[in-house]
Amino acid sequence: MFNSKIKLLVIGLLFILGIFLLTTVVNAANENIQIVKNNKGEYMIYVKDNEGTNFEFAFSKNQNEDKASLSFKQAETDSQIKIAYVDSDSISLFEDNTPTYMWVKDGDNYILNGIEVDLSKAITDTNLQYAATITKIIGADSTKTSTTEKTEDGKKITTTVGEIVLENENGDYSYITIKLPNSEDYNNFMKLATKVSKLNSNTDMYTQIETYSEFLNLFNSLKPDSEAGWLKADKNIIYQPEDAEDGEEYVVWIKDNNTDDIDVQFLTSTKKFSEEKIKETITTKLPVTYDNNTLLIVFAIVVVAIILVCVRIKYLNKKES
Repeated sequence: MFNSKIKLLVIGLLFILGIFLLTTVVNAANENIQIVKNNKGEYMIYVKDNEGTNFEFAFSKNQNEDKASLSFKQAETDSQIKIAYVDSDSISLFEDNTPTYMWVKDGDNYILNGIEVDLSKAITDTNLQYAATITKIIGADSTKTSTTEKTEDGKKITTTVGEIVLENENGDYSYITIKLPNSEDYNNFMKLATKVSKLNSNTDMYTQIETYSEFLNLFNSLKPDSEAGWLKADKNIIYQPEDAEDGEEYVVWIKDNNTDDIDVQFLTSTKKFSEEKIKETITTKLPVTYDNNTLLIVFAIVVVAIILVCVRIKYLNKKES
C-alpha cells in the first residue's frame, strides 16, 4: 500500500512536470523571430532563415484562430531583407497585457504557426548600434606582448608575456581582470565575444541581432560598478596576471576614469621562456714589439766585437806557433 502511494506520487509529479515543460515550449515568446524597434516606435520583425522569402504575415489575440479568417499582409523590404512589421495600425493589438500571436506563410506553406510575439523583448536601433561598439568604446590592443631578459646561473633567460596597451597615452584608466572559466554567464560572455568577432556583412541579419542582443544583455548584467575594486593601469598598460600560464583566457573590464565609460577586452595570456647559455670568450694578448734602431746598432757592434776577438785569438795562436 505504501509503495503504491509512492508510485502514484511520482507519476503525479512527472505529469505536472510534463505539463509545465510542454507549456513552456508552447508558450515560448519570439520563437524564431528577432525584433528591432526603430526611432519612430515601429517594430521590424526578422524571421529566421527567411530573409529572402516574400512571405505574408498576420496577427491575432487568439492562438487558435482559424487561419482562413486571418488578414495577412505582405512582407516589406528593409535593405533587401524581407521583414514583418508592427506599425501604428497594428500596435493596438499589443497595448494590453494579453499575448498576441503571429502567423507567417509562404504561399500555402506556414513558416510560423501562432507563435507569441513579445515586443518588450525587442532591441532598439540605438542599443543594437551600441552593442556593435563594445570592445571599441575605449581604444585598446589586447594582442600586444612585452619581452624581458635577465642573466642567471650563466644563462640568458628571455620571457615574453601578454599585455593590453591602451591607445590614449594621456588617459587615466583602471581595470578588473576575471579569469576563465568562471560562472556560466562569464563563460557564455566569452563565447559570444568570439561569435561577435566573426560577424561580417555576409552574416544574416537574424543572427547579427540575436548575437548582439545576447552579448549586450550579458555586458550590462556583468559590468562591474564603480565600487568593484578597480586597479590602476600602470603607464596605460594592463599586464596579464603574474601567475598566468600560456593560453589562459581572461575577461578584462576597463574604466576610463575621466568619463566613467566602461568597456571590456578579452585576453588570451602569453607566457614564453627561452634560455641561452652564455659563451665565455678568452682573449690571449701577445707581446707587442716595435722596431728599435738603437738595439740594432748595439747588436751589430757586439757581433763585430766578437768577430774581432776571434780574429785576434787566431792571430796570437798563429804567432806563438
